[in-house]
Amino acid sequence: NLSAGNYDVVISDAIGCSINRTLEVGTQNMVPTIDIGAAPSICADACANIDLNFTGQAPFNLSYRIIAGGFSTDLNFQSTDDQSSLEICASDFPANTGTIEVQFLQLTDATCGAILSQNRLINISAPARRQLDTILCIGQQIIINDQVYDEQRAFGQEIITNGAQNGCDSIIDINLFYITPPEVVDLATNCILNNNTIQLQFDLLRLAP
Repeated sequence: NLSAGNYDVVISDAIGCSINRTLEVGTQNMVPTIDIGAAPSICADACANIDLNFTGQAPFNLSYRIIAGGFSTDLNFQSTDDQSSLEICASDFPANTGTIEVQFLQLTDATCGAILSQNRLINISAPARRQLDTILCIGQQIIINDQVYDEQRAFGQEIITNGAQNGCDSIIDINLFYITPPEVVDLATNCILNNNTIQLQFDLLRLAP
């Protein structure tokens, strides 16, 4: 084992010819390594940050593959720092629910490289969704998420941030149907007296919603 430094090398052949060269022997470069943090669970409209800790000589180049919803793509992440984080957003890939798999393939630094065989799974939770179909009488209103819904605003959507049990948003689709209150359309002119009670005969009309 040679120490680091410059060495004179003489190469000779069978007939006595020779050539001199100076050879520089440097220190051995270490293969870069990486410590990959845990992958968090996220909502469908959020991003996951995976902590990365590198050893070696910057800059670092990390090759990785994303697999989500039958979709696969290879990407690269670069860092000049020993500590960094990889951000992956669910909306960038076709996976509203389920998982996003991150396969880490290769790491290189300023001098060497290493093949990786690690992966992380990001669980994606869907927002809670509810359909609100309600029949009201003319003049009535409801208040949802501090918003007033009435005859002039009978349809809409409200998003309650972090309102679902899993911590994601709660989405309410609102459909209001209004009906006209009943009205008298034919009041009989004759009255019937029975046991000191006056009975009026009339017809009611109710319009369909």
